[in-house]
Amino acid sequence: LTTESRTLGARYRQGFSTGHIELNGAISDDDIMSGEVRRYLFAEGAFALPADFNFRFDLKATSDDDYLDDYGFGTEDTLTSVIEADRVSRYSYTRAGLTHFNSLDVTGAAEDVLPRDLFELSHDQRIDLAGGEARLSFNYYDLNRPSMDDGVGRDTARLGVSASWRGDQQLANGMVLGAEAGVTLDAYSIEEDVFYTNDSPTRVIPFGMVELRWPHTRMDTSGGYQTLEPVMQLVWSDVDGDPVPDETSVMVDFDEGNLFASNRFSGFDMVETGLRANLGVTWTRYDADGWSSALSVGKILRFEDEGQFAAESGLSGDQSDWLVAAAFNMSDKISVANRAIFDNGFDFTSNEARVDLQTDRAMFS
Repeated sequence: LTTESRTLGARYRQGFSTGHIELNGAISDDDIMSGEVRRYLFAEGAFALPADFNFRFDLKATSDDDYLDDYGFGTEDTLTSVIEADRVSRYSYTRAGLTHFNSLDVTGAAEDVLPRDLFELSHDQRIDLAGGEARLSFNYYDLNRPSMDDGVGRDTARLGVSASWRGDQQLANGMVLGAEAGVTLDAYSIEEDVFYTNDSPTRVIPFGMVELRWPHTRMDTSGGYQTLEPVMQLVWSDVDGDPVPDETSVMVDFDEGNLFASNRFSGFDMVETGLRANLGVTWTRYDADGWSSALSVGKILRFEDEGQFAAESGLSGDQSDWLVAAAFNMSDKISVANRAIFDNGFDFTSNEARVDLQTDRAMFS
């Protein structure tokens, strides 16, 4: 209670035999918006469903764009509410989800541009086949924006089906030869964007990859062991079809996680094309006392620059920048990681480091 505001906040939690829920909310009557009741509610929970499905929800609502910030309940620019169900097994993964975005931009500039609702449905299946592994995938998303203005309020739906196969064969000298091939079929529906003359484009995306790895392992006299693995990949992919909007692949990162990826775009809409070679080497040491260190070095060579990546990503041109990533971990007490991206002249595109320290009495990051 103050002379300008009267607020009641509450939290409710309950556990069940199959899950739990938690509600956090508040209601206010103040002089900032006289005559109006201001409020918010955050609700989250998770439950186990029959047939090994899991259900989760995380719902967020507020009466106005400034309420959370005015009272210190949150600093989010966008409230994201999610309802989803999934099932994970050894050979399959199924997920259905509905996401609602509520922009708290008080100027309203982002309200029409950002999507409001996103529905996703996907299923992935692994099958042991012909000495390798086949993968079948089905993906669907439907994304809507509130604006009816052409271009600004673009609504997009995508249905994609893909099939791939990968096999690995160990050679007599210890090398591992791998091969992978597959194809993806896409069908889109695009509304309220005159830029796309075909509002129902389709695409065919074939790809192939040949990989050669040479893993080495050595035991130390102290009881630890090291691994060293040079990797060479030759990858080709192409896109045959009309252009589609980029809704899911806007952010592009270059790191040790996708150095040997067939596609460095994160989503479905953009596909890395052309013939290219992914080259790199990884080294890891595990000590008997519980600490470990790792180093990854790599580069990508393209036979022709497709002009798909910005210079800031470190992936542009007919050859990428160098990627050097190092990490050191000592149990759960010390963690140090550094990732550097630089060209042949050692001009850095980016360099980032993180240090985490933890003791019985303090934590530092």
